[in-house]
Amino acid sequence: TSTVKYRQSHIQHHMVTVHTDRDLEVVLPWFSSRLQWLGHWTVDWKLILTNIGMLLRHSLGILSDEWEHRLFPKTEKKLRNKLFNWARFVLTGQLLLAALFIYSGQWILLALFTFAPFINTALAWLVTYPQHAGLPSDVPDFRICCRSVKVHPFVRYLHWQMDYHVEHHMFAGVPFYNLKKLRQLIEHDLPEYEPLIPTWKKIIPILRRQRTDPSFCVAPQLPSAK
Repeated sequence: TSTVKYRQSHIQHHMVTVHTDRDLEVVLPWFSSRLQWLGHWTVDWKLILTNIGMLLRHSLGILSDEWEHRLFPKTEKKLRNKLFNWARFVLTGQLLLAALFIYSGQWILLALFTFAPFINTALAWLVTYPQHAGLPSDVPDFRICCRSVKVHPFVRYLHWQMDYHVEHHMFAGVPFYNLKKLRQLIEHDLPEYEPLIPTWKKIIPILRRQRTDPSFCVAPQLPSAK
């Protein structure tokens, strides 16, 4: 994803987190097909094609869906130009690197530098999906529409401590390296903090039911309600 687009999108995501028709970065209920999950564990060709298509479109100065037009309206010409110029820079750089790797016969570098973000991304998705999956939308309380998950310290390091997701949304200005300290300070007012596997055991039945009942969700129990 373009860093320029992601920045604009994520600002909006924090302002109107999972509010229907307002946060189009994370739309609930979330669904993922078996083919998509297979891609997460192998090579995510759908994500590769989506990103290549987006890069080409932006390089040509073309916006696509409703979300892009919201993030980069016609009135924001400077912002649009920033998006388009960045895409051209990235596309040119990627093509030059790919040509160099192929010319030198170092095909392995294509996998390591060009396609690495799309190969076996399962761990990233397993940690990322629980952040909002199965939770209520259209609520102003981040403790209800976000979820923190306890993971191994090394995974937490790779994930920039975003597993402290409730904390991250409540105080977005706190640097990622201080989220653990923040958790300790406000833990008394937060929902239960569970490991990854037990969390997924709770999420999977919710996701299955949402396929037939999209309105179904489960709100976390807050300390005051215990």
